[in-house]
Amino acid sequence: MSPAEIIGVVFGLLSVWLTVKRSIWCWPTGIVSVAAFAILFFDIKLYADMGLQIFFLATSFMGWYYWLRGGRNQTELPISTLTPSQVALIGVGLVASVFAVGYLFSMYTDAHIPFWDATASGMSVLAQLLLMRKKLESWYLWIAVDVLSIGIYIYKDVLLTAGLYVVFLLLAIGGLLEWRKALRVAAPEPA
Repeated sequence: MSPAEIIGVVFGLLSVWLTVKRSIWCWPTGIVSVAAFAILFFDIKLYADMGLQIFFLATSFMGWYYWLRGGRNQTELPISTLTPSQVALIGVGLVASVFAVGYLFSMYTDAHIPFWDATASGMSVLAQLLLMRKKLESWYLWIAVDVLSIGIYIYKDVLLTAGLYVVFLLLAIGGLLEWRKALRVAAPEPA
């Protein structure tokens, strides 16, 4: 275990728990976590994951703003859902990006398991973009990412991080259930 892994795990758990609770503080705690994980993933040569952490860093600042001011008249952003056509478009984009990134990392880097890494990273990008806009479907993607990441991190012998993703999986399932309940209680705004 490295200091970066420990910091990433502690702040990552706090950030996801705060996200489930729809607390704005999920964003600053997430910023600390992703910075630490960027360092860890560089050290263990998971470059797609490292790049993903840099993406998370930038989008965390954007998500922080959207959650505070992304609703009507710059109010708090409500939970909403995607349309079927949005889901289809996102699915096509995901498949194309996974093959492109996986191919590039397999051909031009010493990345380990490049296509699995690209799949987890691609789904994470989509999940983060949807989370920034408080889309319920982000939780389905996070659940898939967590399951895949558990396997990747066990394979890479980063066991504390694998354990973190087991907890993330449980929190993501809880987040999905809690956000679905909140969506039913509140009248959602049109997507």
